[in-house]
Amino acid sequence: MSRYVPTSEQQLAIDTLALAGYSVVRQRTYNALCERVRLAECYRDMEIERRESTERWARRECDEQRRLSDRLNAVCYAATALGVPIRAINQALDASST
Repeated sequence: MSRYVPTSEQQLAIDTLALAGYSVVRQRTYNALCERVRLAECYRDMEIERRESTERWARRECDEQRRLSDRLNAVCYAATALGVPIRAINQALDASST
């Protein structure tokens, strides 16, 4: 693929714009750049959503773990209040975890 060579009029316009502080690129180059920016923004937004979703999941799981732990403690306290020895409770817990 050969390199594009602007005409003398185009080069004059490019030089004038460059002197004014602008950068001049061909439309296809500009469109490709816009597409890369759009994709980068999509990936950024997807990553933000994934992170937020993961944090929500982690909070929900921690809350559930806390609830289950509190419930287990309440059951153990109730069993000891009814006279079940702590050794029997521990043995039952050990047996259920295997």
